[in-house]
Amino acid sequence: MLSLCCSAGPAVPILCVNETMPSTHSLTYSYVLGDDGNSPVEQVTISCYEVTSNGTLDTTNTYRRTSSDFASFGCSSNKLTGLAPGTTYGCRLYAANAVGKSDGSARFDYTTVATGKEEIT
Repeated sequence: MLSLCCSAGPAVPILCVNETMPSTHSLTYSYVLGDDGNSPVEQVTISCYEVTSNGTLDTTNTYRRTSSDFASFGCSSNKLTGLAPGTTYGCRLYAANAVGKSDGSARFDYTTVATGKEEIT
């Protein structure tokens, strides 16, 4: 008897934003991994791109965090820091295994506050 088993890239993960902290230019998030496609998830990446004035993503300016250490970077809270002030980001989460990479999660847009005081005239 011949038995065939197929492996596939992981399913799209779900991004959960736990807390936004615009004044500190950071946000705290967690995620839920979907089906691994018969190949364990080896890496999870969050990518945040600047959103242009017409709503598209500018992929030249990217903040990305990738990890394979699921003990410290997993379903517990994770903090994304170092985002530019006064910037809107579109963030997506990806999972990868030996077979491939998932599509991105639903996009979450996030705006940090500008630094400095505005001068009132």
